[in-house]
Amino acid sequence: MPYINIRVTDTNVTKEQKRLLIEGTTQLVVNILNKNLKQLT
Repeated sequence: MPYINIRVTDTNVTKEQKRLLIEGTTQLVVNILNKNLKQLT
């Protein structure tokens, strides 16, 4: 199971942008590593 750590240094990043980063990263793991989304939660 991959462990992904996202650090955002820009203090002007909104909660919505952070949410989108997490969703996009999750989708990359599903697509590239062929992981089932249920395995990641």
